[in-house]
Amino acid sequence: LGQAPFFVLVFLSIYNISRKLGASKQFSFWAAALTTVTPNYFKHLSIAYVDVMVAAWFLIALNFLLNLSERFDIKNVVLFGLSLGILIGTKTIALTYSFILIIPFLYFLFKQKPGWPFIYLSVLFFICATSTGGFSYIRNFIQTGNPLYPLILKISDKVIFNGVMGKANFT
Repeated sequence: LGQAPFFVLVFLSIYNISRKLGASKQFSFWAAALTTVTPNYFKHLSIAYVDVMVAAWFLIALNFLLNLSERFDIKNVVLFGLSLGILIGTKTIALTYSFILIIPFLYFLFKQKPGWPFIYLSVLFFICATSTGGFSYIRNFIQTGNPLYPLILKISDKVIFNGVMGKANFT
């Protein structure tokens, strides 16, 4: 029951994204409908995993990113920041997926004229993303010295952040 709203959000997001990419209403509906009847996706109604939530927040953030490509304004920056923050706060692996969305956002941001609006929108985005989910990485860093806790982060056998779980167990 707790995941049912996210199934609706996924449906609406896919429909909206399809429309923004130029698909007809009928094709957009079928794209959204076919996603929601996929057996593995539908199976998540009965389990307590957050995978559907992560998918929903990713698609919602993508939807607002497409809005930003059309009109870069405060409302869309706030909505994109809030949805991206919830995405990265839902599951640590979503941090990886968020980079797929942050790169075009930075492109749209740097296309803006330099000066006060650029700084204001950058700070506003950071505050929105941090307040809705990014704070968990800051909290983890303060409490454990590792923003990705409980993950042990290694690069070439050198421990960057110490934790209690290896990558294989964590993912």
